[in-house]
Amino acid sequence: MTTEPKDTKATGPVVLSTSHQPRRDVTVLAALEQYWRGLRSAGGLPRRVDIDPACIDGALPYTFIAESVAPGVARLRVAGRHLNDMAAMDVRGMPLSALFSADARPALAEAISALLEGPALVDMPIQLPRTLLRRGQNGRLLMMPLLDDRGNVTRILGAVVMDGLVQGRGPLKLGIAEGGAIRVEPVSMMDEPAVRRAEARPALRLVVNNG
Repeated sequence: MTTEPKDTKATGPVVLSTSHQPRRDVTVLAALEQYWRGLRSAGGLPRRVDIDPACIDGALPYTFIAESVAPGVARLRVAGRHLNDMAAMDVRGMPLSALFSADARPALAEAISALLEGPALVDMPIQLPRTLLRRGQNGRLLMMPLLDDRGNVTRILGAVVMDGLVQGRGPLKLGIAEGGAIRVEPVSMMDEPAVRRAEARPALRLVVNNG
C-alpha cells in the first residue's frame, strides 16, 4: 500500500476533450474523473442530476450510470454505445455484474460496496480473456459515487474502457486483471471551506494495490 499526492481539484465542471490522444483507456477515464472532480468543487459529492451529457461527449460512449439495488449490486440505468456494442445488446436494466464472469463478480461486488459505503472512488484493471471467438484485451473500470435526490450515495458514474475494439462472438465476460493496481480513494461527502483548501497542505490519496 502506497500513498500519492492528491491531485488538485478542478475549479469547475470541465468539458471533455479526448482528441489527438494516444491511449484511449487512459485519456477517457482521466477526462471523466476530471469532470467528476470539477463537479465536486461546487460542494460535496455530485448529484445524479448534475451530470450533463454535453460536458462528457468525448467519454459518453464508454460511460454508464448505475443504481444500487442490493448490497454489492448496481443496476445499469444509462449505458453508452461502447458497452452495448461490447455486449451485443442493450445493457440498460441489467446488473453491472452481468458483464463480468462468475469468478470476477465477488471482487466487483466488494468494489461496489466500498464505493457506496465509503464513499470512495474505485479504479480497477479488467481484462477480456482470449477465446476461440475473441481476442484477449486489457482495460479499466472506473466508478465514482453520486448522490440521489434524497442526498444518499446510491448512484455510480462509471466507465468501461478497453485497449482496443472488442470484436468477436460469444457472451461478454470480463474479468479482474491479476496483479494490477486497484485504486480505492475515500472521498468526503462535504466540501471543505475554500480558505481551508487554499491554506492546507496537499492531501494524500490512498492507493490500494491488491496485486
